[in-house]
Amino acid sequence: MSDTDIRKYMEAKVLISSLEEKAERYRKRILDHMTKEGMTAMKTDDYTAKIRVMKSEHVYKKDVPSDVWNRYKRESECTQLVVTQNKNKAISKSP
Repeated sequence: MSDTDIRKYMEAKVLISSLEEKAERYRKRILDHMTKEGMTAMKTDDYTAKIRVMKSEHVYKKDVPSDVWNRYKRESECTQLVVTQNKNKAISKSP
């Protein structure tokens, strides 16, 4: 493992963030247009855009008796890599 690997990883993270912001602007433009026109689906020669509303229901531990919580709770685990930038070290935004 080298400093170069970590630097390249952080540079890629900056690029991803920039691209996610750009994609979000386009997503908002498409949604605004479709909402204004009263559409739930839109098709072009190359793409089809559909608006789907996702709903989720949750129960919070503090809101239910402990026996109910223990019986129905679902646990999940994921591994995350957290890398932070050291002080006085700038990350380039270009690949």
